[in-house]
Formats: sequence, C-alpha cells, structure tokens
Amino acid sequence: MNILTNINKNKNLVIDSREVAEMLGMKHYDILKKLEGSNDRKGIIPILADHQMSVAKYFIESTYKDAQNKERKCYLLTKMGCEFIANKFT
Repeated sequence: MNILTNINKNKNLVIDSREVAEMLGMKHYDILKKLEGSNDRKGIIPILADHQMSVAKYFIESTYKDAQNKERKCYLLTKMGCEFIANKFT
C-alpha cells in the first residue's frame, strides 16, 4: 500500500485507515469504532458532524476488497485527520 495517496487535482494527500491502525499497533475495527462510534459511545465523525464541522476535511469514507474479495469499509484520512487521530490516541 502507498503511505500517502493523492486523491484529487488539489494535491490533497490522504492515508488509509488500515495503515493508520497498523502504525498505531491497533486493529482496524478499533479505528472504525473510534471514528464511527458504537452503541455505548459516540464516535469522532458524528461529533464533528454535530458541531457542523466539515467531516471531509478530516475523514473520507472509502472501501477496499479483503482477501475474500468482499468490499469492506475504511476511511481516507487527510493531514488534518491524521493530526486529529494522533492527538486523540496519544
């Protein structure tokens, strides 16, 4: 996988949430749970949306194909998203 991927003409670089999980020594589903929330806790993305902040400046929903060729959810994190996660997880 590429560490940083150029997603558009504006040269916005992003990193896949699976790579972030690997760098932090976490399971990918734990990253997804922190971003989206769970039954007992609100996630980062809903909190940003509740405060009328542009979620796409931080996290962009995406998908990938797993080893069984099933489509799975992931997120592309912008530079601001990486900084946000780095501050939240340290």
